[in-house]
Amino acid sequence: MTDLPDTGVERPYGEPPVLDAKPDYKVAFKRTLAKFSQDQCTDLAAALTYYSIQAMVPAMIAGVSLLGLFGDGKETTNSVVTSIAAIAGTDESELGGIRNFIDGLQTSGGAGFAFFFGILLSLWSASGYVGAFARMQNRIYDVAEGRPVFKLRPWLYLVTIIQVILLVIAAMALVMTGPVAKEVGSLIGLGDTAVMVWDIAKWPFVVLIVMFIIGLMFWATPNVRRPFKQGIFNPGAVLAFFVWVIGSAAFAWYVSNMGNYGKYGQLATAIMVLLWLWITNLAMLFGAEFDAETLRTRQLKTGYPAEELVLLPVRDESGIDKKAEKYDDLVEAAHQLRVDSGVPDEAVENMMPVVPAERSNERTTAAQSSSPEKQPVTPSTRTLEGAPKIAAATKDEAPDLSDDATVTKAQRRADAKPSRDAAAQAERERAEVAADREQRRRRALAEGQHKRAVRERLAAQEAKVKAEQKKVEAERLKEAKKAEAERPLEEKWAEVESNRARYDHSNTREFRAVSAEREDRRRRWFEGKRG
Repeated sequence: MTDLPDTGVERPYGEPPVLDAKPDYKVAFKRTLAKFSQDQCTDLAAALTYYSIQAMVPAMIAGVSLLGLFGDGKETTNSVVTSIAAIAGTDESELGGIRNFIDGLQTSGGAGFAFFFGILLSLWSASGYVGAFARMQNRIYDVAEGRPVFKLRPWLYLVTIIQVILLVIAAMALVMTGPVAKEVGSLIGLGDTAVMVWDIAKWPFVVLIVMFIIGLMFWATPNVRRPFKQGIFNPGAVLAFFVWVIGSAAFAWYVSNMGNYGKYGQLATAIMVLLWLWITNLAMLFGAEFDAETLRTRQLKTGYPAEELVLLPVRDESGIDKKAEKYDDLVEAAHQLRVDSGVPDEAVENMMPVVPAERSNERTTAAQSSSPEKQPVTPSTRTLEGAPKIAAATKDEAPDLSDDATVTKAQRRADAKPSRDAAAQAERERAEVAADREQRRRRALAEGQHKRAVRERLAAQEAKVKAEQKKVEAERLKEAKKAEAERPLEEKWAEVESNRARYDHSNTREFRAVSAEREDRRRRWFEGKRG
């Protein structure tokens, strides 16, 4: 198990937990608002905006070049400019630079080269955006990135390729309208009715593509494993899309009615695009937070201890262990640097500022008591080790620094050498004790992990056996019901008579009369059925 010392909870191994409960959207939304601020998502959205700009230019080159290869020249340019103006909330006359840029890519055979160059460059730059979003998703799920580079980069490139293909399809669907749609329809043999239906149906089609792209980002990027359907089709993607639509509409209204960007000249378009991308990434991060919180509420309602952590297994934790080992090496090297200074332990007490005991113990306990592997310690156990008593408040507190002229420097060095050797020996002993303690801790942790894995494997096998038994029992009941339905009525009546015979009355005159009447009714009923 991946141990979480800050919460005292272990991440599950293997498959994600099975959840039967439905999410509590009210609680999830309240937690999303708090986590959105706690994770500093506005700053993260600004970082994503940079990667968006880095990926947007080559993607636009590739997309526009594709339209230049398969589009209809001027009509294609007009459709693209109209769509950009509608999204940005500005007039088409203010997008003259974009119009000239698109026209330039569609002339003199430059569209083919620009298309392939833009595709390669956009894949590289867009994968940077996907990687940044993965790091921010890890921050949302409180998990470190453990996937090695040779696994992570191909995965990010695959996700990027899928998203680029979907974005190209969505862009083609947006520009396939009006004259362009009519021309394409005439080429493939569709009439005006089909083109009119497409003009209406393209909007829900584009919405589904965009929501699928958002869900793919939420599922594929973090270093946690969850079911594909649960990750792709989630309420976080829906909320992110609607927040993005509302935010874009509000921004367009602001630019059209209240914003005064005319004084910026040609920079106005760039400023508006930056703000719009920032709003877009805010919506993405808000949806990601909401996705994680809805999953948390489902785990809580199912009974899992997910108050502080969304309990999902990591995709790969090999990188986490390597990073922890590197950090431990850095700490050990820094500690050795302090030990090599040769300063006695006692001097640190006078070098460090005086901290009230209550406050020090409270802070130390609060920082370490939540860990199952660490016991609360006072600040003097490690931070005050290996440093000398080189300063004192008064001369009385530093007798080794007296003004006696008969004490030479050589004598002081000779007197200090045994104390330094003793300090080094004590430090080595403490290091050995700490190493032994760490070894025992790792051994106990590995044993606990093994036992937990065995329990989970046995539970999975037991669940599998129960499922098979349930399936066999269901088949048996189905066959028995089918056989019962196929039994003839005569056989059923014979069984009824056999049961009645077990509790038959005495052979009285009244009983014989009732039996004769019953037999007569039965004979007439059978004759009616056969007739």
